[in-house]
Amino acid sequence: MRTDDLISQLSSNLKPVTPWKAPWKMALRYFIYGLVIIAALLMLTGHRYDLSSELSDRHFWMGLIMWFVFFGVGLQLVFTLAVPGRKVSKTLTGLCSLVALGILAWHVHGVMGMTEEGWNRGADSHGIACSIVTLMASLISGFLIAKQVRRGASSRPVLSSLVVGLSSLAVGGALISLSCGDTNGAHIMIWHFLVPLVIVGGLAAFLIRKLLNW
Repeated sequence: MRTDDLISQLSSNLKPVTPWKAPWKMALRYFIYGLVIIAALLMLTGHRYDLSSELSDRHFWMGLIMWFVFFGVGLQLVFTLAVPGRKVSKTLTGLCSLVALGILAWHVHGVMGMTEEGWNRGADSHGIACSIVTLMASLISGFLIAKQVRRGASSRPVLSSLVVGLSSLAVGGALISLSCGDTNGAHIMIWHFLVPLVIVGGLAAFLIRKLLNW
């Protein structure tokens, strides 16, 4: 059989390849997926009892908005990294870092001036339920994002893994802000933020990294 005939025969059954969409389109799609995950889990957990009053609280809105902004910016960054040769703008990485620092500062502000009694109350192990809710949302969204990013070809898998993990954590952070009515700063710092951060960060380092490593 001639080479040309062999190539024609092998290529006759090939299916067309779906082109990779622009990073912002991918980010928008998965941002919407994140909102759906939050809405679905919120129906299961119920919203916080004081949600109506919290909607007029500037501190509450600041934290919620930062989670959503970080999620959107993180998605844009991770899908940009998934395209080989595509340049990541310094503005994008700078904005991602700035919002991450803002989220950290928001949590630190919540524990400033707390008494020992307040810390003890916030550290109560009952708060693990909030960590579980946060992790549920984070892991579901993280799995979906990692599955899609795996179809790309990130030349920086370690950074991609980190951003996937942190972006998915934003979904959990937004959900628990709407679900839990405990305003104790230590509770929020420990069970809403630190515990999920350590677990999601660990998974990103040891599991997702392997999935994204070529």
